Formats: sequence, C-alpha cells, structure tokens
Amino acid sequence: MPDPQYGVVRGGTPPLYGEGSTSQVQINCRGDQLVSISLPPKTEITQQGGTWTTMIPTGSAFTNVAGMPTTRAELALYNGYASDGASLVIDQITFLSLTSVTAAANVSIIWQVATAAALTDNTAVLINSPIGLTYGGLAKRALAVTTMTANKWTVAAAGGAGAAASIGLGVVANIDGGIIVSPGQTLGVNAVVGTATGTSIMGITWHEIKLPGA
Repeated sequence: MPDPQYGVVRGGTPPLYGEGSTSQVQINCRGDQLVSISLPPKTEITQQGGTWTTMIPTGSAFTNVAGMPTTRAELALYNGYASDGASLVIDQITFLSLTSVTAAANVSIIWQVATAAALTDNTAVLINSPIGLTYGGLAKRALAVTTMTANKWTVAAAGGAGAAASIGLGVVANIDGGIIVSPGQTLGVNAVVGTATGTSIMGITWHEIKLPGA
C-alpha cells in the first residue's frame, strides 16, 4: 500500500486505456487531483488536422517602419466561413528581418481584429500544415491591406537586438488562443521597428475550430 503522504503513480506500459475510456480520478492526501500530461500541450489539437500557418513570401517583404501604422496591415487573415462555421483561433504571430537593420532595433508586433469586406485571396501567400495536409478551408490571406482601423492596434509581443543586429532579427508572439477571428472578421498584423531600414516578413499560425455557441 502506498505511503499516504505521496500520490499514487499509475504503472504499466502505455497505452493503458482504450481511446475514450473512463477511469476513477485519484487524489493524494492533500486533496490534489493527480493528472499526468502525457503529450506536449499542442499535440492533440495539431493531430486533428485544423492547424495552419502562413507567412509573407520573401519576394514580398515589406520595408520596416519606425512608427505606428494607421490603417495598413502587412499581412491580413480573413475568416470566410459562414456565420455558424469555424473560428480562426490564433496561436502565434511572427516577425523576421530579412536584410540588415544596420543599427540597434527594437521590434513590437501589433495586431487588430476588424469587421471589414472580404479580402481577395492571395494564393501566392502559401498556407502550410504542420502535419503535411493540403489546405481546403475558407480563410483568405492578403498583403498590404489598408482597410484596418487607425488607433485600434494592440501590442502582441516585443523584442530587440544589439548594435550588430542584421539579418535574422526575429520576434515570436505566442498568442495561445488569446485572439479569435470569428466568421466575417479580419486579423491584421504589422510591426513597429526602432530603425526604419531593412525588409521583413510576418507570419500567422492558427487553428480552425467550431467553437461552442459560435
């Protein structure tokens, strides 16, 4: 019999249970529920096949701007599903400098969600799957969109580099579902860079999920 000051550890060789089976929940002597995380956090949602990513092509890199934009999003993602369809649950927004910024540069990734007319889908902006699937959904992507709203931008993440920074300056904003693009809405992303030199690209990773009540 286990020592009562410790939790009970489940033994055996996985898989221990069939898919969808139930088992009694165990607690330790302090009333803590014993839960084992057997896979990395995003494995289950990724294996369902609704995870996608898109990035500005290198040939369409934008020039860094040292100031807040007004209505321009360098990359935009539109949810083209019907009102009772899937939402685009945002996982990450990324920024990558492709050419030298020549001096110390701080970067802030900014974003906003707006209700606007449907975007014209730019098929040159590829949509990729982390498990090798071909995209067949209704999200539309576009570059240099100027139909966003001034003074509605919000910072997602910030980062910087030293005086020798050049190619490869990057920032990753882990959104982890904190932004949801409902059907008929557009996510626009941009970046404010401390030095207005060099060119960069941005990317978005999202999960397509039919949310309860949506």
